[in-house]
Amino acid sequence: MEASNRSASHQNAGRAIPRLLSSALSTVLLIAIPGVARSQTTAQKQTTVAAFLTEVNCSAEYKPSANAAAKPLVLKPGQLRPLAAGESLRCKSGSDLTILEVDGAHTVLPDKWVMVSAGPAPNGQGYINNAATEGDPKNMVNFFSGAYTRGAVPDASIFFSPPSGETADPDHLILRWIPPAGIGNVSITVRPENGDHDLCCDGSFSGSSGMLDSSALRAALANYRNIGAREPLRLTMTDSSGRQYSVSFSLLTPRDAKKLQLDLDEWSDKDQLMRHLGRASAFSGFGLYAEAAEEYELALKDSPGSVLLVELAAGAERRTGNVVRANELEGQLKQMMAKVQ
Repeated sequence: MEASNRSASHQNAGRAIPRLLSSALSTVLLIAIPGVARSQTTAQKQTTVAAFLTEVNCSAEYKPSANAAAKPLVLKPGQLRPLAAGESLRCKSGSDLTILEVDGAHTVLPDKWVMVSAGPAPNGQGYINNAATEGDPKNMVNFFSGAYTRGAVPDASIFFSPPSGETADPDHLILRWIPPAGIGNVSITVRPENGDHDLCCDGSFSGSSGMLDSSALRAALANYRNIGAREPLRLTMTDSSGRQYSVSFSLLTPRDAKKLQLDLDEWSDKDQLMRHLGRASAFSGFGLYAEAAEEYELALKDSPGSVLLVELAAGAERRTGNVVRANELEGQLKQMMAKVQ
């Protein structure tokens, strides 16, 4: 697992669906993912990813199935929560709930349950446009074009794990960066932003490798967190020519780590695709965008033909500052779109 950090510039990254969402107090984006493999174990329930919750500004709740008890539904800025066919949701108070299909937005009055459907509802007014699946992907591709690849990116830095100004999980952090030309060997230091005492790290490392998987670094950060320190940290890399590259980040608190684990556990019994998308949503909610990007990449690896997953992965990588990978995915997205237009 790689760590990432929270910045105000990224808190709207998960709200990048175009202007149709601006007036919605609670918005659900219904989609279909063509050609998606859904492997499962005997302990997992097979699900159909039928929607994404992109914004909640009301008191909301959901039911995993028609006969299940209602649960609170909270979405943090930057999250994109997948919804399965058969789940129901509503705004209890405050305003309405808007469902955005490929063919437009639909408003549901307050305190009215709406079931997410993978096909036409019994009354013929389905919540998903089936023509936008394998039969006619062109409509879906046009709708999603650029929606998840736009938005703010971190402050300029060669580091994308942790991303600039975001949050890192000290127990799982692996440093990753885009190596400048001719960087050679480097030294790395980590210290509190306003301090002069290094927490880590002794020795010389390969700058051209683009990564550092260091148990010593993770231990030093965990010790800093465990003594209750909360000041942001600055990581500085210095090459043999004296050039320096740095990134500022904060650490995931023990309290948030427990909440995150509960959020991750929610998706543990889901099938592979839903699990990756749900975990990506949970990580994003705590500003761990590198971990979110990793989950989208894993989902994409299982279903490389999905335009939507390419777009989600590209947007997640750009949020971390991994512009090389983001550009690669966006180029792939353009080629996929050109084939169906």
